[in-house]
Amino acid sequence: MGSPMNSRQESRILTTNQLIVMAAVLSHRSHTLYVRLLFRAVLWVGLSAKAMSGIAWDSEFQSEPASASNKQFMISHWSFPKDEPRLKRFAEAGFNTVIATPEELPACRRHGWQALLAVPSDKAAEFVADPIVWGYFLFDEPAQKKVGYETLVDRMKAFHQLDSKRPAYINLNEKDDPEAFVKILKPRVLSYDYYQWWATQEPFFPLLEKFRRAALGANIPLICWVEAVATPNGPVPA
Repeated sequence: MGSPMNSRQESRILTTNQLIVMAAVLSHRSHTLYVRLLFRAVLWVGLSAKAMSGIAWDSEFQSEPASASNKQFMISHWSFPKDEPRLKRFAEAGFNTVIATPEELPACRRHGWQALLAVPSDKAAEFVADPIVWGYFLFDEPAQKKVGYETLVDRMKAFHQLDSKRPAYINLNEKDDPEAFVKILKPRVLSYDYYQWWATQEPFFPLLEKFRRAALGANIPLICWVEAVATPNGPVPA
């Protein structure tokens, strides 16, 4: 864990985080995708420890970047747009990373997106050299599902032994312990989601700081999924 910060330093960093998150939301407010999606949207906000210091997002585990994803501000959505109209809207709105299966990679290539690839480790070898693959989707919200971190260690190691540059991706939420997660699994990236309007009412910035400190201590990037619209059970009105 990084050294303790004084109140002035912490205030400056939280303000920086706030501006990053707000910029991500407001920059897409004018796009038709934002107001017309028929499913809950979130923004994938890449908040690396190094980015806080104004340095480009390049993880320590990489001798050289595996793909362009490590040098850009990542904007994504949970799941994959399932039809051509939504694919087009995603492209027009500036999304640059999607969760995808191998069958969905052609659409990623067509639109120039990076892919967080949902594929088992025993079938991932053929994608190791693919430049559009950002990483490998492994698991979502272990604490929510009452899955112990220890049970995921071997699966993460399998991906990391196969690919020395890209991360095996596990997403956490507010119920998880990021310090314990980092200590047990030694991930290449730390990620969590927080859906304030429909899932929980935890204060946003203290939770962000909790995960940020864990990422700083491990010297790895931090990803935060935030809720862009508050309509879990219906369409977003035009």
